[in-house]
Amino acid sequence: MLIYGAIEVPFSQPRALFGGHFLGALTGICITKLFHLLPTEERFQSLLWLAGSLSCATSVVVMQITGTTHPPAGKSMRNPPAVRLLIPLVAGATALLAAVNPEIREMGWYYLPVILLTSTLALVVALLIDNIQRRYPTFWFQPNPPPPPPPVTKALVDTPPTSTAASMLMEEKPRDTTNTFPV
Repeated sequence: MLIYGAIEVPFSQPRALFGGHFLGALTGICITKLFHLLPTEERFQSLLWLAGSLSCATSVVVMQITGTTHPPAGKSMRNPPAVRLLIPLVAGATALLAAVNPEIREMGWYYLPVILLTSTLALVVALLIDNIQRRYPTFWFQPNPPPPPPPVTKALVDTPPTSTAASMLMEEKPRDTTNTFPV
């Protein structure tokens, strides 16, 4: 999991952990509830693949819009490139479970508190483990702003260029018009 291995990346911070899982679960439940409005259970079961696909894709978009993307597994630079390409799909795993797992579908809206509880437990364990020799989280809600750039002094601005290339560009040369072509 990201919150134990890659603790500096934005995907592993508490905002992404809670927001990503919660929004993924909410998206998956909403889309699955919409698909349950189909006339028969047979029709719902035949389109379960579509409910799962839409849940996963929509949750990734929602997480990207809200800045809470949290791919819960597979994010390792040691993974082969083909696995790294699948990471956006894994980000919607919570939403996918809400659509395709029958036990979670039966839970319905009660899946949301379960997701919040499991996210809280994972965060508490991460706070205990990751702060033994490292510092986690690097931020709770928003990244720390970068330090301001050093002020530019007037002496640096008024200094003439010292390189030969820069001095050649700065020289004014008269234009040679003797080699013009006759008309």
